[in-house]
Amino acid sequence: MGYKRNLTSGEIVDQYLISAKELGKENITNIVYMGMGEPLLNFDNTLKSLEIFTHELTKGLSRTRITVSTAGIPHKIKELADGSYRVKLAFSLHSAFDEIRNKIMPINKKYPLKENFDALKYYSHKTKTRITFEYTMLKDLNDRSEDVKALTKLCGKLPSKINLIPFNSIKHMNPGGISAELEPTPYKNILEFADRLRNNNITVMIRETQGDDIAAACGQLAAKNN
Repeated sequence: MGYKRNLTSGEIVDQYLISAKELGKENITNIVYMGMGEPLLNFDNTLKSLEIFTHELTKGLSRTRITVSTAGIPHKIKELADGSYRVKLAFSLHSAFDEIRNKIMPINKKYPLKENFDALKYYSHKTKTRITFEYTMLKDLNDRSEDVKALTKLCGKLPSKINLIPFNSIKHMNPGGISAELEPTPYKNILEFADRLRNNNITVMIRETQGDDIAAACGQLAAKNN
């Protein structure tokens, strides 16, 4: 969709306030910085909004209930670790192999896995928190036996858990390039993949998909409206 501009800290906080109002809740207790955009490339506004959310005179939210998700900006991960917020961190992994991650996440060419893993270890050690690896399941690309072995090795190096995410097809958009080749891993295979990881003593969650019947699931709605 292309870059337009960063959200201000006020706009980030407004998303919380408007969502709470729409849901009829005085407070929403859990926040995840995830979606369109990279929070760590909007670093100052991300920190300012964290300050607002956690301040005792505003919402006073617990840092343990706030997660910042990143595609991997190593120096900013370390900078966030050195701050005072100590929020949880989610890393959009999607492959433990550079050659595959380069294809599906071009940012990996600038910030390869080793740099990010070093930063994630630093963050986990400094903040005493567990890293969440986000992992979208792609047929014949990252759902193989070697992927189980690589994830097992990775998770053995730092406190972590894995969120397996079913891929929502974007075929209806007639995409080009690598996007045209991506297919969802069958759900039964996702279950088997999760079981194999759990057998290796890894904590695994499988995210539930909603809205794909109307092309409104994760990764579909924005593209459809572009």
